[in-house]
This record gives sequence, structure tokens and C-alpha cells, in this order.
Amino acid sequence: MIVRADDLPGRYLKKGELIGYVMQDGARIVRVVVSQDDVDLVRSRLARAEVRLAERVAQVYPAAVVREVPAAKDELPSSALSSAGGGVLAADPRDPKGSKALLTTFQFDLELPREVRDVAYGGRAYVRFVLQPEPLGLQWYRRLRQAFLSRFNV
Repeated sequence: MIVRADDLPGRYLKKGELIGYVMQDGARIVRVVVSQDDVDLVRSRLARAEVRLAERVAQVYPAAVVREVPAAKDELPSSALSSAGGGVLAADPRDPKGSKALLTTFQFDLELPREVRDVAYGGRAYVRFVLQPEPLGLQWYRRLRQAFLSRFNV
């Protein structure tokens, strides 16, 4: 159900019912999760981050990493990131809300530039991490090693 501002006049509200968000004119933060397989690449080889907002897909905004949660978690910040909510991370079938992933993830917060206005709270964003160049042989070695370690649960 979508609640619009013009639905409120003459309406009674229950105690504790959500009627809106109070937002400061501060930093615009995009919360991102990265799989455990790729978190080391983001930590050590990140050149820049690019963000596309769902309501303005044609425009690319540069972003800066401002925070990282140093612990791996299976709990997602939003169920929209899991396959149950339309995301790409496989949802844990034992979780009825779809807010848990099957694999552990690491969370990063990216800050959008000040020029970005009218960002919808809770909206969807597409993030691209651009990494420093690396020889193809090293990329293959890393993926082969990750496959070996995951296969033998090391």
C-alpha cells in the first residue's frame, strides 16, 4: 500500500503508526553488500565506485566509501537485496521475511556527491566497483583457489 500526503487530512492515525520520515539535508548514503568472495578485492584494489539511482539510471554518480562493517553477516540491510525481494543474492529459504542470505556478506556505505538532489529514501541503486587492473592469470588463479577452498570447506 502506498500512502500519499493527500491521504492524511481527516484520517485518524494509530499510536506509533509510520506517517513519514524526517530527513536532514546531509550526506546521501547508499548501503551496499559485497559477497565474501569479493570483499578483499573491494578493500585492496578499489579504484572508484559508481552509482546509478533506479529513478535516474542514465546518470552515473561517483561515490566514496565512507564506512565498512568489518564483520560478515547473513542478515541483509534490506530484503530487496535478496532473491525473494528481486535482488541477486540467494535468500535463505528458512527465513520467511527473505532478509537473510544463504552466504555471508560484508556491508559498505557509499556517500553520493552533494550535487545529487531528490534522492528517494529507501530507493534502489545500482553500484559498480571499478577495480585497479590485474593480469588475467592472477584473476584465474584467485577464482580457482576460491573454488577449491569452498569445495573442501576450508
